[in-house]
Amino acid sequence: MKKISYLSAFLSLPILVSSCQTTSEVGDGDIYFFTDNFVSEYNSYISGVKNNPERHHAFAFDKKNGANAWVNRGVRDGIDFAAKEAVRLCQSPSNVENCKIFDLNGKVVWKGLNKDRKQELVEYANRVTADKSNRVVEYSSKSEKLGTRQIKAYKSYLKVQSKYDHSTFFVSANSYSYGRALYNGGTAYAVAQSKGLKDCKQRSEFSDCYLFAINGDPVNAAAKAALAK
Repeated sequence: MKKISYLSAFLSLPILVSSCQTTSEVGDGDIYFFTDNFVSEYNSYISGVKNNPERHHAFAFDKKNGANAWVNRGVRDGIDFAAKEAVRLCQSPSNVENCKIFDLNGKVVWKGLNKDRKQELVEYANRVTADKSNRVVEYSSKSEKLGTRQIKAYKSYLKVQSKYDHSTFFVSANSYSYGRALYNGGTAYAVAQSKGLKDCKQRSEFSDCYLFAINGDPVNAAAKAALAK
């Protein structure tokens, strides 16, 4: 009798290749006009995808009334969970049931879109998020020394940040201005970063701004050291 090794038997088995899929329903049909709100939210979503590539991202859209929502979730949660959360948040404000998945992890999955409109949207989002002025940069030992006003503002921020799902605190290179963002909800993780940076930029007349703290905690050793001085 011919002997067959366990290895040979294993190698003869068919190989199953899995792909990143979601059971949440993907949208279908052309979208003739992307509103300013949609474009702004999609840009923020793409920024979150680029800044946090290790997480799962999903963007949901209601073609009928224009509602949208986006989330990012940990790798262990899975892309399907992120998609379901995006749909749930999209539908919750007005109790609608028409929200479908538009994008997963930075890739438009909505079916039937006009190719030119889709390309314009994606290219614009990539241009905006590639702008270094919109990129989140952490505070470092090379950053300017903290000013007394920034330290006082940080202490005030600490008193309220625990009431929110996600918060950020930014400091400006001018050693005077700061920015902060406090948010609740599924999109809070990414929104707090983009809005906190924007707040700091506006307060400082568009000086360089650095992410100093997330959820009350200094982002790194340099930020901790700056507070100890």
